[in-house]
Amino acid sequence: MSEKKYFLRYDIEAHPKGISKKAAKGDGAGWADALFLASIIYPPDGSLSMLFMSKDGRTGKELDDNEWFKVWALLAARLAQSKTLGPGKRGLCADVHEMMCEMVKERKHVPSSDH
Repeated sequence: MSEKKYFLRYDIEAHPKGISKKAAKGDGAGWADALFLASIIYPPDGSLSMLFMSKDGRTGKELDDNEWFKVWALLAARLAQSKTLGPGKRGLCADVHEMMCEMVKERKHVPSSDH
């Protein structure tokens, strides 16, 4: 059995005091206030290993579930427009995104801690 090889390396560097857009420009790195990452490993057996992680650079903590929910909603919207997914999967994603939008609109009057 051959040794597993990885094809990407990632490194997240925190800047607790922040950095200006001007100072960040041109260094070749991507910059953000927060990060949501899915780290994927494809084992030789054809399965999938995935680790989700997040970091809010403003607080140094993991993103709260309200932010994860926003990512999920936007991912559903993006997949609904996919050129490579089949119509069944695209339709499911569109339905999920539409349902999420309707539910959020209906619950606008609910205190933010409840949604």
